Amino acid sequence: MAIVLKNTNFAVSTLAYELNQTVQPAQLTVTDYAGFSQSGSFRAVIWGGGTASPLDDPEREIVELVPFGFEGFESSFNCYGGKEGTQKRNWPAGSRIAHVITAGKLNELEAEIELKANAAQTERVGTVSVKAANYAMTGAERAVMVNAGIADIKITLPAPTANAGRVFMIKRIDAGGAAVRVSAGSGELIDTQSADILLSAQWDRVQIISNGTDWYTV
Repeated sequence: MAIVLKNTNFAVSTLAYELNQTVQPAQLTVTDYAGFSQSGSFRAVIWGGGTASPLDDPEREIVELVPFGFEGFESSFNCYGGKEGTQKRNWPAGSRIAHVITAGKLNELEAEIELKANAAQTERVGTVSVKAANYAMTGAERAVMVNAGIADIKITLPAPTANAGRVFMIKRIDAGGAAVRVSAGSGELIDTQSADILLSAQWDRVQIISNGTDWYTV
């Protein structure tokens, strides 16, 4: 889920016509659309025109508004009423309306932030794999430990285009005589060269970063 904010300070107006919510979506028209978004959807609160604040009207209603999106109809919106536990109502012309950040929107934002934070944590930590055979990296790893033994092993780096700015480490952990090679994919380069990197001795390692096109040792 991606949250797109369509917020503007002082987006307050009144209803130009009666809002009849017998059918959803209802058509809502404001007298002054300045400050109301002309794309996407957003939450608003409607309350009685005789009160200064929606907090003073116990019958206030939270609605979801979607602009018509056509020239000449900037003041008109499809209205989905009765949001966030409020009662769907019919409102007379002159009722007040304001674009607000509601509790429901804050909950959506909190859920999205948590989702992004968890993804970022997973991205930062990654996995540590131990391999004893040829292996093509997926990009989920942060380190690959290679135990070659007596068989040559090739570790193939993931696509640099999908891993811009990410750092990977490949380390040899055995003392055998087999070859351990770190290789870029077909047509990709390491330090502008097509040659593999050889990890000859136990504990040899290479750390490598993508610039979005090729790989570079760091």
